[in-house]
Amino acid sequence: MVVADLNIRYAVSLVMLSSYGIRLTNVISTRPHVLVVDLDGTLTPSNSLVELVLQLARRDPVKLVSLVWVLLTSGRLAFKCAVSDCIEAQVDHWPWNPKVLDKIEAARLRADTIVLMTASDQRVASRVADYLGGFDAVFGSTPECNLKGIEKARLIATTYADAKVTYIGDSNADRPVWEAVDTAIGVGIDPRQVGNIAGQSEELPKVRGQRSVVWSILKALRPHQWVKNVLLFVPLVLAQVTAPSVYLLVCLGWIAFSFVASAVYLFNDLMDLADDRAHPRKRNRPLASGYMPIEWGVIGVVALVTIGLGLAWILDAFFALMLLGYLGLTTLYSLKLKRVAWVDVVTLSGLYTWRLLSGAVLAGVLISPWLFVFSLMCFLSLAGMKRITELLDRIERGSDATYGRDYAVEDWRSMAWLSGIALLSALVTFVLYLQVPTTADLYPNIHALWWVVPVLSLWLGRMFWSTLSGRMHDDPIVYAAMDPLSWVSGLCVMVLMLRASGLW
Repeated sequence: MVVADLNIRYAVSLVMLSSYGIRLTNVISTRPHVLVVDLDGTLTPSNSLVELVLQLARRDPVKLVSLVWVLLTSGRLAFKCAVSDCIEAQVDHWPWNPKVLDKIEAARLRADTIVLMTASDQRVASRVADYLGGFDAVFGSTPECNLKGIEKARLIATTYADAKVTYIGDSNADRPVWEAVDTAIGVGIDPRQVGNIAGQSEELPKVRGQRSVVWSILKALRPHQWVKNVLLFVPLVLAQVTAPSVYLLVCLGWIAFSFVASAVYLFNDLMDLADDRAHPRKRNRPLASGYMPIEWGVIGVVALVTIGLGLAWILDAFFALMLLGYLGLTTLYSLKLKRVAWVDVVTLSGLYTWRLLSGAVLAGVLISPWLFVFSLMCFLSLAGMKRITELLDRIERGSDATYGRDYAVEDWRSMAWLSGIALLSALVTFVLYLQVPTTADLYPNIHALWWVVPVLSLWLGRMFWSTLSGRMHDDPIVYAAMDPLSWVSGLCVMVLMLRASGLW
């Protein structure tokens, strides 16, 4: 009787308070709280389908080509399922949005229900949930349903009809979901801009939003690496070509080569996403870190290759074929050769020499066999220095990770021998070239060229010593480009060659 009387009084009090406009929603509400989180572009700044496609391209490119037919004939949903059938997502290497993780942790502390709901394949969603932990339910696309937009809104309305739902998404495709939930949170987008949100709304920054888009694109293209393409001009200088029109032609070839080279760097970064994300420095690269969408990387590769090859074809058909050969060799290097010990450094040396041959083809000059051999030996030594630097860095950090290279840390000694022998071979080749009778015919003041030998010896020796002492950059060419003494050495060589040729 007392309990019944108290219940009646409590009900009357609620009616009276309501008549005065006092809301008691937070006091009497029994609706459970549910946090629903999207995956692509939200929990991770990456795209799970593109990640899987790139993994498959690296492991089995032939299989990936066969799946293109599935995409063309059966659509995107069937393609997603087919790709997931072929490969398992390496989610432990994916970047995550710290702001979204903070929201999940806060919901976990409140004992809310946390749900991962994504248009990605169900198996990918389950892998992510198992890796991160803390999710109470996981929903992904199946062969029967593409869980996106309206389908996702229907599932939420059906499964959590009596709950207070907060949804975190990132794109216009999430508008039907935001309009159906109580609280809308957009990642990198204000949800109020894409629909009429009845409840509360909030905006979270994207991971890549901390840096400018222009900065990310420029860093991914690596324009500082274009200095390597100056090798196109070497055959002209050695052949003592003076016609400005030829140099202008090679300048345009340099632009075409640089475009394709940047496409190669993008492609290499796409193939090495997992290895780069595990690397202490390379993890900060735009594609690996998520500051630049990997879809942009794929588009960039296609666009740069198209522009570069198109320009090369306009300049000279044979030069375009040389550039196409360079593209094919570098693609093979990215997919396979860079992971084969010793073969990788030989391939790098060949790629540098290929630039010399391409410049000679475009300018219409012959390249000396002596220059060909000198180039191979010189760049084999520099490629060896690059690998030594990586191995010494692993030793210093006590890391056993190979980062996609087929080397043990103790291989640095063998690589040092290879680099040193190649260095000496390059110098010997240059000395022998100076004694060939045709060299004296080409250079009237050939005695000036003999002074190139000590300059070149000192420069290569310093590069080698910097490598062994751990002061070398990841890329010796970049190190040389930023090194004042390397610039002085290059200027001295240029002056001596001009003196030897009688032009100064």
